[in-house]
Amino acid sequence: MVGQQSTATQVSIGAIQTVESLGRLLRREVEAIEFTTFDSLGIRRKPNPIRIDEAFLGRVSKVKASRQPTRAKLDTLEGRVTALDISEGKLQLTVDGQSRRVKGTFAMLVLQPLLESLGRRVKLEGHVERSGRTIQSIQILSAEVVSED
Repeated sequence: MVGQQSTATQVSIGAIQTVESLGRLLRREVEAIEFTTFDSLGIRRKPNPIRIDEAFLGRVSKVKASRQPTRAKLDTLEGRVTALDISEGKLQLTVDGQSRRVKGTFAMLVLQPLLESLGRRVKLEGHVERSGRTIQSIQILSAEVVSED
């Protein structure tokens, strides 16, 4: 059901919007709404009625928020991978103009291009954390070896 995280992506956006509409009624007119679901043969699908109250609406809002795409801006860094820890999913990147190496984390999906880039120029795309003008770290979403002509 809507409140269960593992099935959040299985709930249609139409069902979520319908429950949100019922929520507006709930806030104005009633304390809770209960309903029972039936299949096409008229057989009750759930033994107990489903109750829509403020707690249920809170879970629906969380499900809807988790389904919305991230709005975080991705940055691109270029540098040389100087250290790679495959088991931890971490690396060190030397970036021109930075006095310290930049720490990075990555998922195994990005491992192959990172292995190919070890000691070579690489372009990394991901979420970059900065402290002033200094790049602190990058959470890598994609990697591409840059040809050195």
